[in-house]
Amino acid sequence: MDVLALIIYGIVLFPNVESFIDFATIDIFLAFKHERKSLVLAIILADTYHSLTLRHERRGGMILCCLPILYLWFTSWMFKRGSQIEIKNKSEWAHSITNLSEKIISWYSQKQNIDEVVCQCGDFPNVPLLGTKGCVNYNPALAIRKLGYPIRSPPVKDSITPFMVYDMTKELDMLNKIRHSWDMVIKKGRELGKRNCNVEGSYQQWLSERVQHVKLPFRSPILIIEGTPIQEPMSQEEIEKLKEELAKFEK
Repeated sequence: MDVLALIIYGIVLFPNVESFIDFATIDIFLAFKHERKSLVLAIILADTYHSLTLRHERRGGMILCCLPILYLWFTSWMFKRGSQIEIKNKSEWAHSITNLSEKIISWYSQKQNIDEVVCQCGDFPNVPLLGTKGCVNYNPALAIRKLGYPIRSPPVKDSITPFMVYDMTKELDMLNKIRHSWDMVIKKGRELGKRNCNVEGSYQQWLSERVQHVKLPFRSPILIIEGTPIQEPMSQEEIEKLKEELAKFEK
């Protein structure tokens, strides 16, 4: 049964190379077998952040990694209850996203019931994530509102400085440092303040400046409206015939 489960993990989750099960899959299997903890969500989170950051740095490209999970999260948690999620085409989705407002977004769900937040790992000022494609850091200082706590001031620069590991075979020292940092997880709870999703202080000004720096909001796409074909003018006989039919209907 163990061999069967390991094969399924390797085929379904990470079919990278034929007849090969990568180490991420083995870690997931062992964590679930011995501690009943599934690391699948952590791997998906790391790969999704890595793909998004890579696409942003290269100014374009497709996101194929865990796209259904990303879409499910977006439609489930981004909008408040009652907001209608309709089937949209590419330009309509882009238009909706670029016109999102603060009031539409569902910042926090009471069902999550989060008491403590992972804010830092080891010597890293933020949270490094290991995935199957590479490594990227996650910055809780920018997501604290999404975790149900208020943002009172701009984050420290070091806590939001991004880094990426593109080739995991060439930066083994960095990977070992990241692994060891997860033995020293720093969490915060009450010191973050009372539970609310407000923004206070000078954070709004900092956010406006950051929006300009990272080139947000994106330019809204021009919605293409198909023109109505020009019809040829009707003859006088056709007009008189239509008038007669209309008179019959009215009677």
